[in-house]
Amino acid sequence: MCFSATASFVAAAGLSAMGVVTLREAKSIDRIPLAAMPLLFGAQQAVEGIVWVSSGVPWLHSSAAFVYVMFSHVLWPFYVPLAVGALEPPGRRRTALRIFLLIGSLSVSGS
Repeated sequence: MCFSATASFVAAAGLSAMGVVTLREAKSIDRIPLAAMPLLFGAQQAVEGIVWVSSGVPWLHSSAAFVYVMFSHVLWPFYVPLAVGALEPPGRRRTALRIFLLIGSLSVSGS
């Protein structure tokens, strides 16, 4: 969010609650990765809030910043195509999503 610690923690609470609901509503195993995205984004927002409030504690600040960067630069480029691709039936669109998954994986390994 990048507005404030309060905004990050409020967003984390709302997104986490929505994530629990979406996971409970996932009717099949192929929907779980997509349903988990609000919960994962809520965790990312909580970590961002910790980054905001931890400037006086260097080890906590650097650890939280590292976890935040892992979310933004490692998890999401790989996870989003994986989650969406899990829902696609075999065919051209699923193949295209696999290409994006490969690109996301390569961007993670190239970081």
